Amino acid sequence: MTALAITLAAYVAAGLAYWLWQAQAAVRLRRGVEKLGSLDLPAPGPWPTLSVIVPACNEADKIAPAAETLLALDYPGLEIVFVDDRSTNGTGAIIDRLAAGDPRARAIHVAELPDGWLGKVHALDVGVRASTGELLLLTDADVHFRPGALRRAVAFAESRGLDFLAVLPRLWATSLLLDSLIAAFIRQFLLLTTRPWALSRPRSRAFIGVGAFNLLRRSALEATPGLQWLRMEVADDAGLGLMMRRWHRRCGAAAAFEHVGLHWHRTVGEAFRAAEKGWSTVCGFSLARSAALAGLMLALEVSPVVAPALLAFPSLR
Repeated sequence: MTALAITLAAYVAAGLAYWLWQAQAAVRLRRGVEKLGSLDLPAPGPWPTLSVIVPACNEADKIAPAAETLLALDYPGLEIVFVDDRSTNGTGAIIDRLAAGDPRARAIHVAELPDGWLGKVHALDVGVRASTGELLLLTDADVHFRPGALRRAVAFAESRGLDFLAVLPRLWATSLLLDSLIAAFIRQFLLLTTRPWALSRPRSRAFIGVGAFNLLRRSALEATPGLQWLRMEVADDAGLGLMMRRWHRRCGAAAAFEHVGLHWHRTVGEAFRAAEKGWSTVCGFSLARSAALAGLMLALEVSPVVAPALLAFPSLR
């Protein structure tokens, strides 16, 4: 057997193993992550107070319609803290208007970024420090909520005794190419990196964090180093889940496709920048490791098409 044939056989075997792993992991994900919309959840008594922290940097084109869905919710003891992170496009004026129209809401403006912090993490920290709720929801400025979203998430977390709950939202369709890129990234993120179905196992290293909906208990956050531990973390949402896991907080995940949604990215460029951010964190910000991993993942992703095509040439076998 030639070296080329051995290489091709190894590629075929690796591709087959990769997609078999993806298939069994997808089954585990479907069985192991509950859907909030299909559960009959008992209401806690009384409902814990909840502070929603919404950081926003130049989100003038997105924040108003999303925030209005949040302000329309009827969760008891709700506090909403909008944090304008040095915006230059009118975002600050929008959150001032939103806060003025609802006594549950307040607006905070960050004028300067302290040394050693990334903007979003600092804005989250400012919002958390200014809030008062027993529970904290860290969410993005473009996330839309349906009626009952907060009640269901809190009821789920309370019934399971969770300190941290990451909720998977519905990602709204944009275009075939963009949706395909996002689906591939999300699949790799959930099945290869975070493995949310394993969160309930005491010895598991699985973790998850979702920027659209990270719900946590204030007392649990205070038992960790806090957001300062993440002050230079690019993937702050997943980093929060990792921190809660490392400090032995009880973590969980659920899907809320009927209650929480957003356009995660609106252009292919945005999707590539997000993928770069995620994989750079995994690869320790090494260009060589990032390039090698990107090449490997691309080869495995296309193996169901490329491998049969290569096998069709007798000279390669």
